[in-house]
Amino acid sequence: MKKLRGCPKPVFEARQDAGDRILFTLAHTAARDVAETLRPHLQLWDLVHHDRVAGRARRVNPSAEAEFLDFEEMEAEDASEPPPHPAAAFHEVPAAAPGAEAGVVELMLAPDGAGPRAREEITGGVRWYVVPERLLVDEERWQELMDRGAEELELKLTAEQYAVVRAPGPVLLSGSAGSGKTTIAVHRLAAAVGAAPSVRALYLTYSAWLRDHARGLFHDLLACRGEIIPAPPRFLTVHELYRTLIAEDSGALLGPVVDYPEFARWYEGQFRRADAALAWEEIRGIVKGASLDLARPLLPHEEYEALGRKRAPAFVGERGRLYHVARRWQEHLEAGRRLDEIDLCRLALAAVPAGGLYDHLVCDEAQDLAEVQMELLLRLVPGRSLAGLFLAGDPQQVINPSGFRWAEVRTRIRDRFLDRGRSVPDLVVLTKNFRSVRGLVELANEVLAFKRDRTGRSEGDETEQSEVAGAAPILVGGDETALADAIRGFGPRCAVVAGSADIRERLQAVLGTTRVFTIPEAKGLEFDVVILWGVVASDPEPWRQLLDPGVGLREDPPARRALHHLYVAVTRARRHLAVYEPPGAPPLWTAERFAARLDPEPPASLARLFVRSAAPGEWTHEGEYFLARGRYRQAAECFRRAGDARREAESLARHHEAAGEPALAAERWRALGETAAAARCFEAAEHWAEAAADWSLLGDEAGSRRCQARAAEAKRRWAEAAAEWEALEAWEDAARCWAGAGQRRQQVRCLAVGAEKGGRLADAARRWEEIEVWDRAVASWRAAGREQPGGERHRGLAGRVVASRRLRVLAGTEAVGRAAARGARRLAEGLPGLCCLREASTLLVEQGLAPRRSGGVAGARAEGGGGLVSLL
Repeated sequence: MKKLRGCPKPVFEARQDAGDRILFTLAHTAARDVAETLRPHLQLWDLVHHDRVAGRARRVNPSAEAEFLDFEEMEAEDASEPPPHPAAAFHEVPAAAPGAEAGVVELMLAPDGAGPRAREEITGGVRWYVVPERLLVDEERWQELMDRGAEELELKLTAEQYAVVRAPGPVLLSGSAGSGKTTIAVHRLAAAVGAAPSVRALYLTYSAWLRDHARGLFHDLLACRGEIIPAPPRFLTVHELYRTLIAEDSGALLGPVVDYPEFARWYEGQFRRADAALAWEEIRGIVKGASLDLARPLLPHEEYEALGRKRAPAFVGERGRLYHVARRWQEHLEAGRRLDEIDLCRLALAAVPAGGLYDHLVCDEAQDLAEVQMELLLRLVPGRSLAGLFLAGDPQQVINPSGFRWAEVRTRIRDRFLDRGRSVPDLVVLTKNFRSVRGLVELANEVLAFKRDRTGRSEGDETEQSEVAGAAPILVGGDETALADAIRGFGPRCAVVAGSADIRERLQAVLGTTRVFTIPEAKGLEFDVVILWGVVASDPEPWRQLLDPGVGLREDPPARRALHHLYVAVTRARRHLAVYEPPGAPPLWTAERFAARLDPEPPASLARLFVRSAAPGEWTHEGEYFLARGRYRQAAECFRRAGDARREAESLARHHEAAGEPALAAERWRALGETAAAARCFEAAEHWAEAAADWSLLGDEAGSRRCQARAAEAKRRWAEAAAEWEALEAWEDAARCWAGAGQRRQQVRCLAVGAEKGGRLADAARRWEEIEVWDRAVASWRAAGREQPGGERHRGLAGRVVASRRLRVLAGTEAVGRAAARGARRLAEGLPGLCCLREASTLLVEQGLAPRRSGGVAGARAEGGGGLVSLL
């Protein structure tokens, strides 16, 4: 046992073998299965290898949090005897007899025993893991742990986090990036399936990377605990959930969803305005996203106009214009038979069964959801208690003030889902940040405080505490050229966040890197080192007003949006943050409240923060970081610096796909030998001949014929295209092409077949009647088994003909008889099918409109079609 200068607790060194030592301390912290009590735990800090050649010790853990292990040793005491109670946990060890000599356990425990402590001692930015007891007693598995590291073990939570895991549902959890929301979500999911292994559980998020990360955490957690469950949870992105629900309901296969880049191109081309991002969020989140009527894609205009300023502050003075934009956008989508994300959500919502689908639903990053999307989540959980619902989000990460609000979620739960008399769940707020250093968190807190003071309080602007020590942010002055020279060629885990797209483009050219982002582009990313470049100068007017105490800005949309952007920008950094504003920018950073949070530095000081050199493996790791988050240009750059040409080319192909450049993507995929990806992209680019050739090369004749059909359509060879679509059993497409060819009968025939295949039997019957294919009409009506308008079930062909002629009268009237006779006669003349003739004659006899023959059906059969005509 050692006492180190500057370290408040003893450090223990245990022998691993002849050469290596384990360094650990003792800490009081929460246990997973005990809600209130803090218990002693061993904190294993490091494995020290003793170099027999150099005669010195080398620590494995290089992190700043473990630097105390190198402090000067003041005292040391050896304890070689075994513990008296080797099988007992610390809190189970009996007190030593009065006057007895202290043993190894007494040296480790505080004099007042192992009782509950008021303070959680697991702090700092260290990721602590729980070591199962079975690893402690199995030397081989312990050695394996020492060799490979602890990433596959159960992550240790704090007392505050364990309390959220155990809280009864529904749980609404708010916390910043780095507060542990995802870890809590995974632990809660594990607790749910552990308590009831056959439970139906879902983890949901927007990000594919976060989905995969959460799935990995979950499986590591179960493996560490030695648990096997028969029905593991599903891990889906929001878009995967939509497609799963729609496919399971109707079997429909949907194409790509239109997203913001396409909207921005359309909007700027149609309206010549630069506020595409704000318009997109207003349409997505409010005009479309707040419409819960599945029959109406847009919120009614009068309801939109009636929304309060707090609910929809962005276009208060020009909602009429914005609603016109939304209507035009919806018409544009429908004309192209395409869907955006909210349209897709509405289809999925219509497919949710009445009893729900999941006993437990965990949604991470819920702040990205619009109201209709939240409605979908609430309906997925059965019952009115919503006990299995867990929503986690960070409202401060919403760029647009018209976006997510916890108050709307709580209102929705109260009004539509909770049993009467039950209270609405309170919002649980995590206030500890385990990711960013203290100086950065304090600066972010100051931004939120400034926002409260000038624009009013909002959700999620609570003050945070950082658990990680570190340097203060710096304010860089001087010449922009000197600044660029200081950071040019920077390495992994560093980035520049620019105030505008123009600044980003210029800096990418000057610095020779794609790792320069606008603030919306940087959302969801984090780096060890970040420089904010011209964030205030790029949009000075809101900042001039914010810095003028005489200007009232309560609930002001531009001011709030500027502060949202600034908060997101500041919180992209984990370790070091630098701020640069060109001359003439509003003096935000030198204002009294911010000046004390930043240290002024010259440009040259950045050279020590922005690393310049890195090994190929580090660049590969950085490339994989960007690739997993869909930042393909940045991934390509990193793979190029790592010397991996193939992965660079793959990333560029993905970039072209994401940027709406499928033809360029197809050429890259073809050069890489990825024929399926090339075919898919050629098809998206409407390069039908190339796509057909590639699908054929892959043996996918359906894909090849599909592209041949499209090629024929492009040349307006409608009959040829229709024949191809029929061969593919794409009946609606075939009908559309027959219409283009002016062949109405063929068009209706395809619509009828498509309706039959889709189970829309009444629709199919009407289509068959329209083109007088009576036997198919009869079969469809029979299969439909439904009542016709007028109140009576019309049996047989004659009744179907009555329906087709829209004679909606009760069976047995003179008009019915005449229509029945006409229909049966036309059938007898054109389709002498005995079964149909028998049905027609039987109905007429029952109605008293024809004499009953002694031969009955046999007589009709003997006389054939002509006999029935004479009968009529």
